[in-house]
Amino acid sequence: MRKYLQEYLKNYAYDAEAETTFLAAFDRIGTQALTELCDLYTDEPDFRFEVLTEKIEKIVSETGVNKFAAYFVGMVFLLRKLGEFYAKRGYPERVFDGACRDLVCKYRECRAVKETAGIFAWDWYECFLKLRCFAIGRLQFEMKGFRLPEYAKDGKTVQFDETVLSVHIPSSGRLLKEDCDRSYQAAVEFFSKYFADVFPKDYITFVCWSWLLYTRNSEILPAGSNILTFMEKYDIIEIEEYSKEVSDLMACERIFGIPDLNREIPQKTAMQKSVYAFMQKGGLFGWGYGVFFLSK
Repeated sequence: MRKYLQEYLKNYAYDAEAETTFLAAFDRIGTQALTELCDLYTDEPDFRFEVLTEKIEKIVSETGVNKFAAYFVGMVFLLRKLGEFYAKRGYPERVFDGACRDLVCKYRECRAVKETAGIFAWDWYECFLKLRCFAIGRLQFEMKGFRLPEYAKDGKTVQFDETVLSVHIPSSGRLLKEDCDRSYQAAVEFFSKYFADVFPKDYITFVCWSWLLYTRNSEILPAGSNILTFMEKYDIIEIEEYSKEVSDLMACERIFGIPDLNREIPQKTAMQKSVYAFMQKGGLFGWGYGVFFLSK
């Protein structure tokens, strides 16, 4: 198992601090505890993610390993088992690679926001491990129920709790329109093939529930922003403004990459400069819920 961890860190180009931290954490945790963690993970429909959380917290308590480092090491091996489940179902190798690359994003976010090596978004991986969310190209797609009573356009309709593809945007680089369009089309092909019974219509409904779809972004972000282009794909049918606490947290984690606002705020990019100016005027962020249909 230690060799697998070493190879994983090398294959996904983690830095030297990551290698030192995670191999040391592995040595303290031990093969037996990690094997027990993975043995708890199954692909049965009634699998409970909570049992993994209880086990990793027990590992942290018994070993004294930094919890974010323990989360990372544990997730590496859980994702390896997820890869076995993918292979059993015949899913493309690139989809598993996408899940592994998501862990790289979460590592970088932890380094920036928590100032330590590891991941803090342990609960995020429940949807991956339960085979509900898949990384396909630039974007990620989670099977979820539609949250509103109904939406219809051009003869296509989605009803409350009907399964849709909820779009997640990992922090893996620029959000280019052409990359997103390829992801949407690849998602249609993937889910039509492997989840045909879940998506029986001749179209698939995509939704996104994110700060990226907040309608005031057009006031906040600079002209030509890739986020504004991303928004154009969606009919935004619900919005809400965050509280100041949540707005500040979102800005720290998503825009500035810092633990809190009580420090020098980076203004290296046009977006950071625009967001900083908006916040200086007392502006708050929010979220939008958007939807569009894509034919098979």
